Amino acid sequence: MAADLASFPSDGYAVLRRVFDPAPLAAEVDAALTRGFIHSGHRNTGDADNSFRYVPMMNERTPVSLALLRRFEPLAARALGGPVLPVRAKGTEYHSASSWHRDSDLPVASAGFVCYLDRLTGDTGALRVAAGSHRHDDPPEG
Repeated sequence: MAADLASFPSDGYAVLRRVFDPAPLAAEVDAALTRGFIHSGHRNTGDADNSFRYVPMMNERTPVSLALLRRFEPLAARALGGPVLPVRAKGTEYHSASSWHRDSDLPVASAGFVCYLDRLTGDTGALRVAAGSHRHDDPPEG
């Protein structure tokens, strides 16, 4: 997996394929979303013009998520070149597309890991990342 991180410093992202089994995580996310929103139709609207709902996944009821957080911590440390502090794991269900955006505007080095549970293509909602966009003041033109 170290070779898969080679593009991170220049591009700001790396694609790590087949690094986890999606089935146990999908079951855990489904259960957490059901518990968290059992009687709620609430949806959040994000800065990226998208609609979604999410639940935190960092407790004894989400062992698969906690294990992934621990598993990815050394990868984040390698990508960022030093110790890291894992700060959150969450299960998110999106209901619309997102516009171009940055996940953080803070002047702190960070890395995020997204674990997709469904196979995605350009037609079904694949994530698009502009190489080097983390180095600019404005998101790239879409």
